[in-house]
Amino acid sequence: MTARRPVGLSHSLVLLALGSSCSGRSGIQTQTAPPPPSCRMQSVSAGGCAVGTDGVVWCWGWNVSGRVGDGTRTSRASPVRVSLPIAMKTVGSLAISCALSGVGDLWCWGSISEIFENPPTGAVEGPRRVNLPEFAGMIAVDLRRYDVVTMTAQGQLWVWDGDSSETPTRPPIDSVTALSATARHACAAGISGGSSGVFCWGEHGRSYDEYYHLGGTPRRPAPRESGNFDYDLVRVPLAGTVRSLAVGDLTSCAVLADGGIWCWGELWKGEPGARSASQSAPVPVAALGNDNIEAAVISDVVCGRRIDGTVWCWGDPKLIPFEGALDARLVPLPGPARQIDAGGIALCALLDDGSVWCWGQEFETEAGGVRTIAATPRRINFPGCQ
Repeated sequence: MTARRPVGLSHSLVLLALGSSCSGRSGIQTQTAPPPPSCRMQSVSAGGCAVGTDGVVWCWGWNVSGRVGDGTRTSRASPVRVSLPIAMKTVGSLAISCALSGVGDLWCWGSISEIFENPPTGAVEGPRRVNLPEFAGMIAVDLRRYDVVTMTAQGQLWVWDGDSSETPTRPPIDSVTALSATARHACAAGISGGSSGVFCWGEHGRSYDEYYHLGGTPRRPAPRESGNFDYDLVRVPLAGTVRSLAVGDLTSCAVLADGGIWCWGELWKGEPGARSASQSAPVPVAALGNDNIEAAVISDVVCGRRIDGTVWCWGDPKLIPFEGALDARLVPLPGPARQIDAGGIALCALLDDGSVWCWGQEFETEAGGVRTIAATPRRINFPGCQ
């Protein structure tokens, strides 16, 4: 979509110098104003951030931690621009927000520790560059509740407590090809302990012994290749090459090379409002078909983006109330999608035209963080765009 510019305004501002030049004549100087921000996005995080094709980062939604990046703790129903000195390529947002530049520089903003203060106190921390040697040249970033998880071009993972200056730790997984994280846990496809596959780590479920979303009973890899990585890895018994991963709060999914989506954890039973069934071994989500290239997961809902750009969701209609959602339903988007993402219990799609559409449970007001259910996708309107 092309941004519209007010009639009569140009990208150059003409300033009249009121003083005289050495020759005694009034001088005229020109100053080039920055171009208007792009209305086309290149990356979206359903946690409430997006990156324009010009590298500008926009954030919205819940903001107690300062994750929106506008210097306040006020939740925002509309996107606000994050002040960053360089252009970004991708962004992730949960309790804090982090963005990666095209050369792998990592910038983060927001504070996790202050979330637990009631009311939160202290200054809101703005974007800062993460000056850690382990984080040089990253190509992917995702967020757990307390951790920043990044991936290098060489397929190594680094995990860092985004609220401290502690040295990052490296999970014992090499040759990583896919990564996904959410509040409770994270999963990566790679090699660990001489075995290839999908490995997950993180917190237990509703009771201490529930690890279904991790793929079964935790095991401690031997040898432990990272000196102080404090989680046990769980190897998920998946057969086939993994194309991409998507994890939700208590559910994890993998898109295989054949386009099928396999999930484990708490899976919807197929009855509106029914509690999910715990499933430690991956099972196929047959309702979503076999031509998917990406998945997104929230509580009791799994969505797949197909090769043709259509997005289909299957799950509890009380959370994503498409009419009669006992079978997979087509999400009514105005065009093909090139990315989908889930954050908390909201879903977003980035379309081929650069527009962003979100649905599910999301913030609708600035005061008090009131949540409502958006049954159909709503366009995120970025300032200056129509």
